Parts: sequence; structure tokens; C-alpha cells
Amino acid sequence: PAAPAAAPPQSPTVAPVPAERVLLKSPVVYAVPKPRFAPPSRLSFALQTNALGALQLGAHPKLTVALIESIALHKNTKSLDLVRHFATNRRAEVRVAAVNALGAVEDPRVAPILIATLGDSSPMVRARAARLLAELKERRAEKPLFKMLRRGDKAAARPLGTVGGVETAKQLAELIGELPDAAIATALGTMLKRADFGPDPLRVEVIKALGKIPGADATAALVEYVASVPAKEVRISKAKAEKLLEERQK
Repeated sequence: PAAPAAAPPQSPTVAPVPAERVLLKSPVVYAVPKPRFAPPSRLSFALQTNALGALQLGAHPKLTVALIESIALHKNTKSLDLVRHFATNRRAEVRVAAVNALGAVEDPRVAPILIATLGDSSPMVRARAARLLAELKERRAEKPLFKMLRRGDKAAARPLGTVGGVETAKQLAELIGELPDAAIATALGTMLKRADFGPDPLRVEVIKALGKIPGADATAALVEYVASVPAKEVRISKAKAEKLLEERQK
């Protein structure tokens, strides 16, 4: 009888490689098959230089995100130019990671970069940039955020309320019925709660504008404003808001 045919040779399998070993053994991280990605917290400060080098050479998108996140933990201004480069990457998840990393760095160059990303094609990127600009209380973002809201992006509403001034409040009031009620109510309500927004006659005008907006969003904005005013503080705007709330309960 004929001898049984030999089994075909098996292709060698490649075990997953931890991200730390990739960075330590080879800078060409994109050439490693199916790496197992370590969370950013496990990437030590000693690996930061290797991480920068890996990003410069190119890496798998998931590893790129992990490396950017690890760099962000160190808040090093030396990495700013590289991270700014990835804020324009073709993949949205990489751009989001880059925007987050930019927000972690205290540097005057960060705000203009974040403002530029308000025009990004990805809603996630725009929303994250808008929130970071609000956290920075960056007044230069007021007009770009207003344009973002006018384009129908609701993620700009609260950040715009955080940095917007008198003219923005007036323009928002004029857009009632044109923009979504929830967006205008959120922006105006956020303005009202700010300690630096005023004087009180201006708050009264904003309260009147909220009174023209039907629905739960405007009601919530009025309730939050009344709650934000100290109990013993007398404000005409507070009394106006309370009156509107009483009328809405009828």
C-alpha cells in the first residue's frame, strides 16, 4: 500500500506582542503583526521618547491612539508639534486622541489649534475641541463656536454659553425659531449661570428670550438659573424667571 501523504507544513503563528515590548525592541511598530495594545497607564515615562519615534515612523491606528494618550499623560510641551500633526490625521479616532492630548498641555499655542479643529469633518472631534475651549474659557473661540452652532452642531451650545458675551446673547435671541430650541436654550441658560455675565438688565433680556422658547429645555434653563442665585440675593432677573416658571405650571 502507498504511504500516506505527508501533512502540509503549518504556517508559523506569531504570538501577540505587548505594546511595551514593541517599543523597546523595534521602532518600526507598524511592521509587527497583530500587536496587543497596553493601556496608556502601563506605558512608562521611560518609553515616551520611543513613543514619539514610533509615531513619527507610523503605526497601526489603535497603537497610534494609545501612544498619543500616553504622551498626553506627561503634558510635555515638547510633543506639541507632533501631536498637532496628528490633529489632522485622516482617521477620526486619531484626531480625537490628538485633540485630547492638546487639551492636556498648558501652552498658548494650543487654543488656536483647537479653534481650527472646530471645522473638522468629524462631530466627535468638533465636540471635544469645543468642550476643551470652554474649559479654557477661550474668548477667541466665541465666533467660531457661534458659526458651528449656526451650522446645526448642537455640541457648540454649552461651550458657546461659557465663552459668549453680550452680542452673542442678542444674536441667539434673534435666532429663536430658526435654530433648534434646545441649542438656544442651552447656550442662553449657560450664560445666565456665569458669575461674569451681566449686568442684571442683560440677564432680564435673556430671561425674556428664554420665555419665548417652548418646551422642557427652556424651562430647565430657567430652573437652573433660579437655583444658581444665592437665596438671599435680590435680583430682578431672578424674580422674572420665577414668574415665568409659575406661568408655565398653569
